[in-house]
Amino acid sequence: MHLPLCRSHLEAHLYMDLHPCECGTSDFDRGYASAREGEWQVRYRGSCAGCGRLREFAFRVAECPPRPLDGAWSEGGQPSELLDPGEWLWVADQLAEHPIDPTDLSDEQARRRLADLDLAAGAVDEALLFVPPGAGSVPVEALGSARGRAMHDAAPERFDRVRLDTVRDVYRALAGEREPRFTGQPLRARTIGEAHLFMDMHRCACGEGLFERSAQRFPRAGDADDASDADILVYTGTCPACGRCRTFMFSLPQPADGSGPEPMGCGFGRPDDAPSAVLDAGHWWVAGQLYARLRQRADLPDPSSPEVWREAEARRAMVELLATSVAVVDEMLRFIPPGADRVPAEAFWTATGRIACRDEPEQFTRDRLLAERAARERDLVGFRARCPEPPE
Repeated sequence: MHLPLCRSHLEAHLYMDLHPCECGTSDFDRGYASAREGEWQVRYRGSCAGCGRLREFAFRVAECPPRPLDGAWSEGGQPSELLDPGEWLWVADQLAEHPIDPTDLSDEQARRRLADLDLAAGAVDEALLFVPPGAGSVPVEALGSARGRAMHDAAPERFDRVRLDTVRDVYRALAGEREPRFTGQPLRARTIGEAHLFMDMHRCACGEGLFERSAQRFPRAGDADDASDADILVYTGTCPACGRCRTFMFSLPQPADGSGPEPMGCGFGRPDDAPSAVLDAGHWWVAGQLYARLRQRADLPDPSSPEVWREAEARRAMVELLATSVAVVDEMLRFIPPGADRVPAEAFWTATGRIACRDEPEQFTRDRLLAERAARERDLVGFRARCPEPPE
């Protein structure tokens, strides 16, 4: 007998929850054992909590089943063999049954809401795995269960790829795509500036973005696929709003030329660096909008008057803000492959990014970004000309 593949213990428990005993009870004492009989298997066995019947489920598993990240049900890109796409949408619906406004919830209810919305987004991701490459929707033949077919019969438009993407992004946004999903491995930032921007854009669960950051640096040899050594930089601190402990861990490359982990000027990477691996193109666009608003606020006194910027520290801060605003556009341009005319879809891997791309798709063309960069560069050059550096 060919057993279905179970990609994680979480998926196995979900499958068992969806297949209750004849008495209608899903719970049973789920003792399990692994064995290798040509392939690795896991068997869950126990007595039904409702009627005492012996219940048993067997699945095929990897030798070391992975533990999915928070909000995910599996790893990898293969669709489930246990649940069909309609069942995954049904699961998402159950998990998303929370009020949109959490104002009247207790702290525990609010935490449960965020976790469930995150898992609901993960369930929609599982449904998306059934969409064939280049197709626009889940094929009907992928719906093998009565529950799945009923979901499709009730609302076939819900299985459209764009609709699934939208729903998943809404769930992720409601869950608050704030804290990074910590896997025990450092996030690969190229510079300290990029690490700080990442922390600024990933808020605490309470919504607060800033915290007093204490940093520790640990030198280490790079991974096998690194061309140079890397340092581990760990930031810790306490959220000033709710008191939660916040921790971020980054690896920072040490270039062979010994120039250190920071680029020249106000950039987030060196000219020959690859695109960011921690912030997607949509994150950079959001950052660009933020820097533009900060620039407008800074100009409020009287931007044309050199008197405003006679103080060296104020002028230096304004130059840095304008230069950083240019650098953010440079980071979006890095994602465009040679010969392409826009940022590709795969450069948007977060809910923040996908929503930005969907709402403002014209912002991510090469021509539009180059025009935006030129305008910001003119602002920088013009400011330096109007307000020269004061004498020391």
